[in-house]
Amino acid sequence: AGKAVLVARGECTFELKVTHATAAGATAVVLYSDAARAGDFITPALTEARLPTVFLTRADGLRLREELERSGEVAIELD
Repeated sequence: AGKAVLVARGECTFELKVTHATAAGATAVVLYSDAARAGDFITPALTEARLPTVFLTRADGLRLREELERSGEVAIELD
């Protein structure tokens, strides 16, 4: 609650991922691509979800995840 969540692209829709993050109290969602679509950089289609959401390539998402695992917390700013 009160934090942005980092989420890998996968089987369920972006909408469902953001809806679950909202229910858990997240303030924003950072999505990143999975191995099958590693180079993808897209704008997720969200119709009902209302959290600020950004999408990263897999490489950038994995770097952010590594930093989170190393330090426990990373400050981000969404504009």
